[in-house]
Amino acid sequence: MNRRQTYYFIGNLLSFSVSDEQKKMFIKAFKSPAFNWPVFVALGSNHLVLQTIYCKLFDYKLTDYLPSEIKSHLKRIYDLNFERNTEIISQVDSVNLLLNKHGIAPLYMKGAGNIIDGLYTDIGERIMHDIDILIQEEQWNPVISALLQDGYCAFSESIPGKTTKHYPPLYKSGNKITLEIHRAPVDNEHTRLISTKEIWDNRKQINGHGDCYVMSNHHKIILNFIHSQLTHHGYSYARAYLRDLYDLQLLSSRENIEENFKRLKRYRSRAISYVGLMNKVFQGRSTEKLKLNILNHIHLFRCELNLKLRIAGMITFLLSVMFRSYILIPFRSLKNQESRNSLPKKLFDKNWYMKHYRSLTRIYRINTS
Repeated sequence: MNRRQTYYFIGNLLSFSVSDEQKKMFIKAFKSPAFNWPVFVALGSNHLVLQTIYCKLFDYKLTDYLPSEIKSHLKRIYDLNFERNTEIISQVDSVNLLLNKHGIAPLYMKGAGNIIDGLYTDIGERIMHDIDILIQEEQWNPVISALLQDGYCAFSESIPGKTTKHYPPLYKSGNKITLEIHRAPVDNEHTRLISTKEIWDNRKQINGHGDCYVMSNHHKIILNFIHSQLTHHGYSYARAYLRDLYDLQLLSSRENIEENFKRLKRYRSRAISYVGLMNKVFQGRSTEKLKLNILNHIHLFRCELNLKLRIAGMITFLLSVMFRSYILIPFRSLKNQESRNSLPKKLFDKNWYMKHYRSLTRIYRINTS
């Protein structure tokens, strides 16, 4: 089983439901001496879904068909993530208690928001890097002050400006994860697609964790697309993390995704391509209702090509990075004062080049696993 086949194999495992015939197909594959376990584990790890895979295999009673070392490895990862997420939820409750004392009810985004909103059947399904909290502008200083007084420290001493999306990550001794306090849910260039005000106007209150909120399902879907395909350039690279697609699939059981994407205007075609990829990954569901245009078909073809040929993914990545970094940024600086001010700093900042190098090596690892 090659990398492309393994990608879709994992997609089938993570789909909403699995038939008896599919279970037989999984068992047959697991029993086959030709099954490529290194690629299976590497892809699951790079796409941040190994713990999710274990949950599904356990639910389908398929774990006994795994080689003992693979079963132990997946269970270990799941157990560690379950324990970690349990502590993260406790951290969320502590943050809520602290901020509630100051008359502030925070709003949680992304992974933490999805977990306390019950999007997953098992809290061990989702791996998280940080806790994202969205704050209204008038609450910005009180929230930062309360957290700093409570013992949180910032990784950076630089004070963010008015246009900065979030405060430098905050950490506290004894906690598993950092906090990111956002004044905006997305980068400045995408705030016209989703804003802090509209998120707060449509927020959903959560019970059992103090006084706090999460985003509406509609805004979760929009943010999932922006985060995966625009902020992290998934559309440019013609790829998507299985973790992001899995979240989108779960959200599709709550809201009509296509209806949610109608408001995206010039990004709508990219969003439809993203939905088309989700449909294809999870049991090859039909994309006929999406009314895919030629650009959508080209994008899906590029995704297929990147899965089939490692070199294709590398070339796509390099061309995209070169265009954004060495053509688009200087062009934007001609009409944007903030870009003009930051461009010289970037050109003479070795950390900017190191960031590109680290991104290159990360994408190389993902595309060659």
